Amino acid sequence: MAPEFDDIPDRLGRVIETYIGRGQAAALLELEPVAFHPYEAAARPALPLAVRISVLKRDGWLCRYCGKRTIFQPVMALLGSIFSNDFPHHTNWCKCR
Repeated sequence: MAPEFDDIPDRLGRVIETYIGRGQAAALLELEPVAFHPYEAAARPALPLAVRISVLKRDGWLCRYCGKRTIFQPVMALLGSIFSNDFPHHTNWCKCR
């Protein structure tokens, strides 16, 4: 049975207390009901280019979350391919190479 969200802070407090008092193995047992269990997510098909452009035009080329100007992802990819050392582009928005 999954805990209620309001129970998580109390549960994590007990995990820390258990870790200090009884060690990692006991703390892991306390953590189990709220531990992260990875799963395979189904891949979604990419939106067609025309749909992506129409959405960006509709939104005035602004990010719907922060309101800042948006650069179309294919433009970022093009710049990344031309200037790969100085402007690397990662498809998952990672700042790594």
